[in-house]
Amino acid sequence: MQKKTFVLVFCICFLVCANAQGVYSWGVDANSTENQRGKSSIAPGGISITNYCSSTGVSINAREGRVSSQGILSAQEVSSEGVNEEAISVPSEEIPALKQEENATRSLQGDCNNDGSEDIIYAEIGGVRVVYGGGKPSKLYPFSGSFAINGVYDVDGKPGMEIGVVQVGGFHIIHGTTNNVKKYSLSGSYAINGNYDLDAEAGDEIGIVQVGGFQIIQDSTGTMKTYSLQGDYAINGNYDTNGQPGIKIGIVQVGAFRILDHKAKTMRSYPLSGSYAINGNYDTNGLEGDELAIVQVGAMRIIDDRNKTMRSYPLSGSYAINGNYDTNGQAGNEIGIVQVGGFRIICDKSQDLRYYPISGSYRINGTTEYDGNPGAEISIYSISNNKSGVIIDRTKTLKWY
Repeated sequence: MQKKTFVLVFCICFLVCANAQGVYSWGVDANSTENQRGKSSIAPGGISITNYCSSTGVSINAREGRVSSQGILSAQEVSSEGVNEEAISVPSEEIPALKQEENATRSLQGDCNNDGSEDIIYAEIGGVRVVYGGGKPSKLYPFSGSFAINGVYDVDGKPGMEIGVVQVGGFHIIHGTTNNVKKYSLSGSYAINGNYDLDAEAGDEIGIVQVGGFQIIQDSTGTMKTYSLQGDYAINGNYDTNGQPGIKIGIVQVGAFRILDHKAKTMRSYPLSGSYAINGNYDTNGLEGDELAIVQVGAMRIIDDRNKTMRSYPLSGSYAINGNYDTNGQAGNEIGIVQVGGFRIICDKSQDLRYYPISGSYRINGTTEYDGNPGAEISIYSISNNKSGVIIDRTKTLKWY
């Protein structure tokens, strides 16, 4: 009879090596034949099957250039700090590949029974142990086989913190005030993306990545909802995109960027062909809710989810995003863009793309307060001409001194 080997990782995770499925604090990785062949991998940020997809964007290796969250890297040498014609440039950051998180051996803390004292939570042989801080005897919640503690959080909206536990076949939530353990069945591999307030009601929701869809556990109602996603996808982040209650989830896919609005029980799609990269989410129009700034070859695009629209600002050749800041004293941030021959500023509130010509090599030294009026000025140093300048975008002027 074949001898089975057991490996014990104290305090946070127990892995049974004879079981082909790996269990981590972020989820379960079923080492299927497809996974071993490199056809499918799973991590907290998303699913990667065949195309190169990460939480920051999609890369199709188009001839036009390589796209990163900072800009486009092509034959011309452009960095987020400026243009250097002497062939010295800061390389753009490439889109990072999905990474699997490693477990740390640790105990967790939280007030699980709502007595006002911090409890200590850790894994031991046979289950999850809660050592109560108020002098109450400790309690063991039994779990057989492989399991891992994901975290401690409020997911039911009631007093006391809950404990999330990962196990093959399902995700468990321990309710310390009632000593109840609720199981949400999950077949195959899955990864816990995070916990966040998606419905603007008491208690966080749990976001779960699986092949074929994104799952949301709403423990306050004891339900789980699936949002179908075919092929590769990656979770870019969670943020308020429309000024309405509840956090939204941004999802990268080949061909489109999607925004999952769980409170509205809908997923909005914004078509994007070819390679693209998410530069960030920030307020560009002064209205409630962040916009999503997207880098593509030939243009920078702004997703305005509040109005369910996407605006495009044409940019030929290489460019790099220097940053987003208030340059005119009006509500909403502007976006600074480095290009060969000049510096551009996108004012999305007025849907304007302003151009400040700068010949030769130059360096952006950052934003500064030059004239004492609302809005930051942009400090520039011309390497080719050995002189300094400042862009006063409020008055649409470039001054050299």
